[in-house]
Amino acid sequence: MARAKKVNGGFDFADMMNFGKFGEGLNMRFPMMDAEAIMQTQRRNIEVLTQANQICYEGVQAVAQRQAEIMRKSFEDCSRVVQEMAKPGDVEDRLSRQADAAKDAYEASVANMRELAELSVKSNSEAAELLNKRVTEAFDELRGILQSPQR
Repeated sequence: MARAKKVNGGFDFADMMNFGKFGEGLNMRFPMMDAEAIMQTQRRNIEVLTQANQICYEGVQAVAQRQAEIMRKSFEDCSRVVQEMAKPGDVEDRLSRQADAAKDAYEASVANMRELAELSVKSNSEAAELLNKRVTEAFDELRGILQSPQR
């Protein structure tokens, strides 16, 4: 098979695509690294990731449990309001009670949303703080591994 003709000042595309020669002449040498130290770093990374996942899982459980409590209380409050609305009274009194019930329901729902958001933020912040700390430690460990003398 005929070789491609060199063009553009001797550039040979076929030679460029010969990956067996990649790095030839560049004197590329990679330092020996402590494989055990790298494995230890990765183990610690996995341990912290597991801890962060546990924190998030517990946070989701806390939110779900609190949502169930809120739902139960909402049903109780709704039942109470319906019973109050069924009581006899003049129109103005009933409208006043209805307005009070709507206001109370609105205030409770805002407070409940805020509480659920705070629960979520708390667990997510704890997990993020743990992960951020570990990332910083891992970079320091990697720097130490790369700077340690070859074995």
